[in-house]
Amino acid sequence: MRRQESFSSKTAALTDGGVRHLMAAYQGENAAVAKGWTFKPGFLYTQVRAISARINQNFDGWPSEELKKSYKTFIGKPVFVNHQNFDPSKARGKVVAARYVEAGDDKYIEVIQEVDAMRFPKLAREIKEGGMDSVSMGVEAGFTICSYCGNKAVDVPEFCDHVKFHKGSTLQKRNTKTGAVEDVLVYEKCFKLGFFELSFV
Repeated sequence: MRRQESFSSKTAALTDGGVRHLMAAYQGENAAVAKGWTFKPGFLYTQVRAISARINQNFDGWPSEELKKSYKTFIGKPVFVNHQNFDPSKARGKVVAARYVEAGDDKYIEVIQEVDAMRFPKLAREIKEGGMDSVSMGVEAGFTICSYCGNKAVDVPEFCDHVKFHKGSTLQKRNTKTGAVEDVLVYEKCFKLGFFELSFV
C-alpha cells in the first residue's frame, strides 16, 4: 500500500569537503552510504529529514522499530519533484546516504540527496534560495494494523470499518484490563516498509 508524507527541511549546497565531512556521520551502525559513492562536481548535495516516527496528518503511524529496519531502502532511490515518479526520466537525482537517528523521543530517518545541478539549474537555484525547502517520501507498506481493533490489512479490501470510515477520528473503547472507557485515535500503523522515492515539494 503506497503512502506519502511531507517534511519541511533546511537544505544547503555543500562543498566537496563539506559533503565528505558530512558523509562521515553516515558510517557505522544504523547508517549507510551508496556503494562506490564519490563526490560529483556539478551536483548539489542536501541533507534532509525524510520521515519521523510519529502519526502524520494522513493518520498513518510510523513505528520507530520499522524505520530502523527500513532506512537502507532509501539508498539509491530517485529524487523527484512533486511525486512525478510515474516517469523515471523525470528523476532529478538520487539518495546517496541514509541513517536512522534517535535523539531522545525524536526518532527519524535522515538522508543525503544528490541532485544534478547542471542538468536542472532551476531546481538547484530553488533549493539554494529556499524556494524548495520541503521533501515528501514515497513508501510501500507491506501491511497496516488498525490502532482501534488490531485488524491487519495487506491491501485495501482487507481494511476494517474503523480504517474505512473513521480514520482520524477518536472513538471510545472499553479497556479489557481495567474496564475503563478510553478514547482511541483511529490510525493505521504501517509495517514492512520499503521506500521507493523522495520528492521536493
